[in-house]
Amino acid sequence: MLSLRSLQGPGNKLRRRRAVALVIVLSMLALILVLMTALLSATRVDFNSTVAQVEGAKARLHADSVINLAIGQIQKGTHQDTASSGREIWASQPGMIRQYKQDGTLLRGLKLYSDSTMVAKTDAEIAADTPQADWDKHPTRYVDMNEPVVRMNTTNPTDEPRVFFPIIDPRAYSQTATRSVEGFTYSKFANGVSGQALNGVVAPANGGKEADQRLPMPVEWLYMLKDGTLGFLDPTGKFVGASASEATATADNPMVARVAFWTDDESTKININTAGEGTPWYTPRLYHERDGEWARFQPMSYEYQRYPGHPATVCMSTVLLPGQDMNPLNSDTAAAKTARTFKEAIYDLMPKILPGGSKAGSVLVPAGRDFTPTDFKEVQKALAERLFPSVDEFLLNSSVQDG
Repeated sequence: MLSLRSLQGPGNKLRRRRAVALVIVLSMLALILVLMTALLSATRVDFNSTVAQVEGAKARLHADSVINLAIGQIQKGTHQDTASSGREIWASQPGMIRQYKQDGTLLRGLKLYSDSTMVAKTDAEIAADTPQADWDKHPTRYVDMNEPVVRMNTTNPTDEPRVFFPIIDPRAYSQTATRSVEGFTYSKFANGVSGQALNGVVAPANGGKEADQRLPMPVEWLYMLKDGTLGFLDPTGKFVGASASEATATADNPMVARVAFWTDDESTKININTAGEGTPWYTPRLYHERDGEWARFQPMSYEYQRYPGHPATVCMSTVLLPGQDMNPLNSDTAAAKTARTFKEAIYDLMPKILPGGSKAGSVLVPAGRDFTPTDFKEVQKALAERLFPSVDEFLLNSSVQDG
């Protein structure tokens, strides 16, 4: 039988010490393993964050290159060409700047969208510049800049989804005249009524859904090589540089990015701060009914909507009252009264536009030649109004909601 003294001998004490040391070592190893795992996990997160930041910087660099390309086209189109004799004038439109020589002939058209040929030399070349009919079958060469974003109606998921178009909303064209923006139409044909038909165009149809309308704006992809060279893909899928002397895609200089862009012309859009509703006035020069009205019904002070030089001659009635004649002769009593009623309602919505005055050319010049409206409080109120920074604020304005 083992005695208590024998169990407490030197050998057992040594084994106990070894067991305790083993437990301590294993605990330390577990702690070190946890620390190493945490360190590696943090390193992986930092690495992924760094990679994302680098890729984001690359994407911004590619985007900036497109912006600089568009700016270069605009600067080239709006400055005098030293290589051409005489002086040039230019005219802008959405997607292009045209330069004309002194004799009125076209010098060139500089495209403000991504294309394999960024400069057109003749009017015929501009007219013939259309994408191939089956552009949507070649996603490596073309991209739709007006592809809509479709969002489910979160308020009522069973309703039709909400559709947002980045450039042109085709729903502005309707078979119902009162629902269509004045002057805006489109068709699937390149020349309006004939010619090449473009895939993807969905025009309004009687009884059809507005959400189904589509107006694609296909432009070509521009591919960028590792060394920064820009080019495009030919029909065979081969990279072609902007000029014959530029580099080609190789294993050492591969394609690393592709970009596409479209540059709009803001002067063709309605500015809610300036496009109230113009009533034309000009110095009478001829013996005509309109000239007679200009002489008898002159604009009064602060009646900016009658001053010459109305921005781009755009008016809110184009959207709010499409197809409505807003400037009939005063001899057409009923139509003139209706137009004045509409104009005064529009002036009430717009900032810094004073109602009254000559009331759209229907009030005679005062006998005392006092052109200032009698109610100066209205002048102070109009001048104190602030401009709308966005359409959203205009729509949230109390006068809009009330009316």
